[in-house]
Amino acid sequence: MQLLKNALSFSAKEFCFVFFGYVLMFFLVQYVIYPVQEIIIPESTIFAALLFLPHGVRVVSIWLLRERAIIPLFLASLVIYRSFYWHAEPFYLNYFLILTGTFCAYIAILFFDFGKIDLSVQNLSISHWRSLILLGFVASVFNAIGNSVILASSIDLESQLRTLIHYLIGDTLGVVGFLVILLALLRIGRVLN
Repeated sequence: MQLLKNALSFSAKEFCFVFFGYVLMFFLVQYVIYPVQEIIIPESTIFAALLFLPHGVRVVSIWLLRERAIIPLFLASLVIYRSFYWHAEPFYLNYFLILTGTFCAYIAILFFDFGKIDLSVQNLSISHWRSLILLGFVASVFNAIGNSVILASSIDLESQLRTLIHYLIGDTLGVVGFLVILLALLRIGRVLN
């Protein structure tokens, strides 16, 4: 019950950051990264981008906002899936994929909390960018395993390991890529002020 109460306590600004950040990063992947990936690595799997920037939004928003990021992430994923992927699987599998993506970073941060490893914003004794990459990698493990299980009937056995590896690489590099974009935007903001 506390999770739901916390999840519903987001501000409009937080909602917009998470929702539109996720959607914008997805469009960047869909219309820039996928086409380039297809040219450079045509045999790469159709199920995973090798630079999935929305995973960076998941990780950073969960790291900063915790439960308050869950609903905006879910709604952004729902909009994306309804717009691009709904026809690809039986409809109920789409919800499982959305939930896996929505909760992978949250489960990863709970994993660290359970192990008494403080990756929080308040912990000034750690390198936050390294913590975010580590959190992103662990979240990508949960996401990759979840998606591989959900899509097992759609991916032939030979391609499953490759797809799992693509998820791990794409999600982890997506965190790094999103952090670079975020830092660039923050610097541009400072220069303009």
